[in-house]
Amino acid sequence: LTPLKYLILRNIDKRNRDNIAMASSAPLVMRLVGSSIKIAHRAGNIIRDVMRRGDLGIVEKGKDDLQTEADRSAQRCIVASLSKLFPNATIIGEEGPSDLNRLTPLKYLILRNIDKRNRDNIAMASSAPLVMRLVGSSIKIAHRAGNIIRDVMRRGDLGIVEKGKDDLQTEADRSAQRCIVASLSKLFPNATIIGEEGPSDLNVPEDWLITESNIDFLEKHKCPDAFVNLKESDVVIWVDPLDGTSEYTQGFLERVTVLIGIAVNERAVGGIIHQPYYEHDTGDIGRTIWGLHGCGTGGILPVEPPSDRFLVTTTRSHSNSIVQSALDAISPDEVLRVGGAGYKVLQLLEGKAHAYVFASAGCKKWDTCAPEAVLEANGGTLTDMLGRHYQYGKDVSFPNSSGVLGTVAGVSHDDILAKIPDNVKQAMSMY
Repeated sequence: LTPLKYLILRNIDKRNRDNIAMASSAPLVMRLVGSSIKIAHRAGNIIRDVMRRGDLGIVEKGKDDLQTEADRSAQRCIVASLSKLFPNATIIGEEGPSDLNRLTPLKYLILRNIDKRNRDNIAMASSAPLVMRLVGSSIKIAHRAGNIIRDVMRRGDLGIVEKGKDDLQTEADRSAQRCIVASLSKLFPNATIIGEEGPSDLNVPEDWLITESNIDFLEKHKCPDAFVNLKESDVVIWVDPLDGTSEYTQGFLERVTVLIGIAVNERAVGGIIHQPYYEHDTGDIGRTIWGLHGCGTGGILPVEPPSDRFLVTTTRSHSNSIVQSALDAISPDEVLRVGGAGYKVLQLLEGKAHAYVFASAGCKKWDTCAPEAVLEANGGTLTDMLGRHYQYGKDVSFPNSSGVLGTVAGVSHDDILAKIPDNVKQAMSMY
């Protein structure tokens, strides 16, 4: 059996009752337990209702054997619900056969799989325009990948492999990518999916296969006209399952992100940035930020950077003389050195920096596709150090050989480009 802690049963999770796809495909025993949790809770409410009304309707079934209206009504709720959900199971109740032909009050009947809202949500998710389904599904999938990343860290064995110089891979990278690619491949079989960790084994645990969409996103946002007629074959999805692996292994967990970028006609147009370790004031862990050209951003309230200081974010661990020359020429008041392209762009959106400057060939397309889309959906700009947008088609080379320059809305991208020294531009144009 799949470990219970990994199993997302939408019919027993009030916060996620908008979708029951996972619940309907879960193993039988897990559905039995999950449904019974909700049904027993409802039966308990019925018992309290009878007591509050004061008329217990006591019947003496035998010597020292009483039955009340609470017994009868609670059993009707339980047996009616279980019979509907599991018609071939044998159900034996203390109060004997229950009259299931008699209309059971709707408030007693826990039938998540026929709930009108759930059916409407499934219909909405399946009929929405492609780009909206891509973003909505990726929001859910990135969240699940974030849970996997936290699970690997909790277990303590990161399974670190050195892919190259200063390029690590962990079990979290591998497992999160399998979850993401398997889920996206199932939902969008004709889209091109490119993941940092190379080809993935798509035979994943059942609870890693996420096939539902974020209904809140679909309900609240209209598809931009530019994407109404989009075809799956026009889409390239760039996946970095764990951006900031060095940060992950060294304990800078708030900088870790899951990145899913959506490219159309070579350009980054949609992106999801999930932070598995973001801590909310409520104590909840994790947040998901999305962006779509023509639709804006969600999951974050952007903040303007300070007007009296100029702040730049750059690499923590991949600096060199060219990177430093670019920073010196821009002359910021403060330089924030952190890891992860996704996290750097979040710093821009949170008002902690005006620009993201990295005059080096260290990043790759899966590092920047999602962040570029999110930043530009919020009015910012992300290019190479020569002011050119990267192309994200299925046949492009992976390295971003000409560096990265990102600016928040309201900051002149061109003014910063004009300050970049010729020796830096020459170094960036050699690739």
